[in-house]
Amino acid sequence: MAKTIKETCGFLKERKEEITFLEGAERYQYILQIADNYERSNPFPPELKISGNKVPGCVSEAYVASEFKDGKMYYKCISDARTVFGYMAMLAEALSGLPPGEIVDNSKPCIDDFVKGTNVLGSLSPNRANAFGNVYRMMVERARQHL
Repeated sequence: MAKTIKETCGFLKERKEEITFLEGAERYQYILQIADNYERSNPFPPELKISGNKVPGCVSEAYVASEFKDGKMYYKCISDARTVFGYMAMLAEALSGLPPGEIVDNSKPCIDDFVKGTNVLGSLSPNRANAFGNVYRMMVERARQHL
């Protein structure tokens, strides 16, 4: 059965609830744990660290690679800024497996709710918060190429 936008929103809602339940150092450790778990299960091949996959406007080294397979988008990501990477990993997990049209047309409300609910933009430095939005826009643009 194909992944749905409803499942994506549910995944992000669960993550939002987990993040907002935690405070301070616990929240930070949770984000780092997400990054570590994602990196172990989704290693980013060094050959994908190319300029076309580099996230624009990101102070850290951050990359997003995408693949269109069987009518669905799949994303891999990496960043040397671990908190940014944790949030990137959640985005990649949430959006991977969706058809491009769902990402382009229907994912924004779920992402906006996650961003607002977790205060992701307030919990990162301004440059890193900007990177989060750039990562999402990059994923949407990659999906748009396959409509």
